[in-house]
This record gives sequence, structure tokens and C-alpha cells, in this order.
Amino acid sequence: MENKEAILRYLLWALQQTRHLNELLDLKYDPKNEIVEASIRTHSGIFRKKINVACDSGIAMIKDVVKALE
Repeated sequence: MENKEAILRYLLWALQQTRHLNELLDLKYDPKNEIVEASIRTHSGIFRKKINVACDSGIAMIKDVVKALE
């Protein structure tokens, strides 16, 4: 079984290094609902986006998160 929380921790760091997502504050995984919640700082406050990662492998989760944040 893949450790999705660990994958998201490293992905968060990598995305924060980019110009496009340097305001990304957090990626939280909810294993019960298989949702990732991304928190992004914007000029008007904190924006939260929920990303469905149900039945995703680790690499599929990475792809889904990146696609949702593009």
C-alpha cells in the first residue's frame, strides 16, 4: 500500500518551489473520503480546493492534484 500522505508531503514541497504554486500552503489527505484538500494563499485570503483521488495509485494521485491546480 502506498503512503499517500508521504507522497503529498513531498509533492507539496516540490510544487511550492514553482513560480505558479509558490503560494500553495498545504495538501491534506482525507483517507475516509479519498479527497485531497489544497489550500492556496490568494490576494483575497485562503482558497481551498477539494480534489477527488478515489481509487488512485500514488502516481495517479500526483497527476490529479497537479491537473486540478494548473
